[in-house]
Amino acid sequence: RRLKIKATSSHAMMHALAGAIALAALAPGAEGFVSSGALSSPATSWRTTPVRRGRSLAAASVEVSEVKKCLSREYTSFFTPMETEFYEQDVTFVDPLSTLVGIDKYENNVDLLAGRTPLGSFLFSDASILLHSVDETGPNQLRTRWTLRMTISGLPWKPTARFTGVSDYTLSAASGKIARQQDYWDSVNLEGGRYGAKDLISGIKDFVAQVKPADDAASALGMELPSILLRRGIGYDVRRYPRCRVARTPYTNRPEGFDKLGSYASGENKASIKIQPLAPSLVIAEKKEGGKKTMEWPLFFLMDGTDEAAEIEKSAQAAPEPNAESISLEMASYDTMAVLTFSDAATAEAVAYYHQKLMDKCVEDGLTPADECAEKIIFAQYDPIFALKAKRNEVWVPLKAHDWM
Repeated sequence: RRLKIKATSSHAMMHALAGAIALAALAPGAEGFVSSGALSSPATSWRTTPVRRGRSLAAASVEVSEVKKCLSREYTSFFTPMETEFYEQDVTFVDPLSTLVGIDKYENNVDLLAGRTPLGSFLFSDASILLHSVDETGPNQLRTRWTLRMTISGLPWKPTARFTGVSDYTLSAASGKIARQQDYWDSVNLEGGRYGAKDLISGIKDFVAQVKPADDAASALGMELPSILLRRGIGYDVRRYPRCRVARTPYTNRPEGFDKLGSYASGENKASIKIQPLAPSLVIAEKKEGGKKTMEWPLFFLMDGTDEAAEIEKSAQAAPEPNAESISLEMASYDTMAVLTFSDAATAEAVAYYHQKLMDKCVEDGLTPADECAEKIIFAQYDPIFALKAKRNEVWVPLKAHDWM
C-alpha cells in the first residue's frame, strides 16, 4: 500500500553537516550561488517549544498503520513534536554523514536542523521536504521517498542544498516501534538501481559540491519553467513539470526557429504586444534522417487542478494568438522527465550522444523511458543560440515507469 503525502521539512542530515559546512567555506569558486529553480514547499515557521501529544511514552506496542501516520505528521511539521512514543529508546539513525544512537540524540539533531537551537538557527534556514510516498516493503519494514532542500545561512553566500533519496525504517518485532532509520541519498548511495552504504568522504564531497560558491547558472532566456526535483542522481536529475501553454513551430535549422518564435514574442501577434516566454527553449527532433523538427517556447504553466479552458482564456495576454500560420499555440504535458545537463556545443552529434547516455543511465537505475524516446530526442536550451559564455544545455527523457508513479 502507498500513502502519498506532501510535507514541508526534512530529517536527513545531522552532526557531521556542520563539519561539511566548514569545509565548504574553504572551497574556492566564483561569486554567488544560484539554485536549480525546482519548486519546493514554503519555509516552515518553527516552534521553539514543541507541543507533545498525549500518548504515553510507555505505550506497549503500535500498529504499522499508526507508524505511517506518525511519519506523515512528523514530516509535515518537522517533528514538531517528535512523537517519541513511536520510537525505541535506543533507536539508531544512519545517513551518509552521521550515525546516531539514542532517542535524545535523534531529537536534539532534529531540533538543530529545524532551527530550534541557537546553532541551528545560525546554520540553517528555509528547510523543507516534499515527501513523495510511504511504502511497506516487508515485514516490519517501511520506506519513505523524499526531496529535501535547505539554505545554509551560516555561509556568506547562503547556498541552497538539495538532496533526494529514501529512508528505510526497521520496526521492532516486539513493539512495532521504529528501531532503526537508514537514509540513502540518490546522489551518493544509488548505483545500478540499488542503494548501498558509502563511506563518510562520499557524503561530505557531495554536500560540499552543492554549497561551495559556483558560477551564475541562471538562464539568459528569462524565468524558468518551474519543476519539482524528484531525484538528484549521479549524473542526472528526475523532475516533474507542470502542464503549460507553448508556442510551437516547425523549423529546418535552429536560428530559423529562434527567429520565428522571437518575432512572435516581440509583438508579431494578434495583440501586438511583447511577451516574455519561460526558459528553456525546447526542441523535439525525430531521430530518422530528414526527420521533422519543432521548437517550442513555454508561455505559462498551469497548477494541478486548474481548469485548462478557463486559464487559457484568462491568460490571453501571456499567450496571444500568433500572426504567422507556421506558429501554433498548444498545451504541453512534459510530466516526469529524466534530465542530463551538459555545456558542450549543442551539435546534433553531441545531443544524440548525451541522449543515449541518459537513456542508458535510466535503464541502469530502474527507470523506464517512454516508447517515444526510440524515435525522438528532446533538447532544452537555456541560452541564446549565439551566446559566447559556457552554455547550459539539457537532454530530456520522458519516463513511463518510475519510482514516483
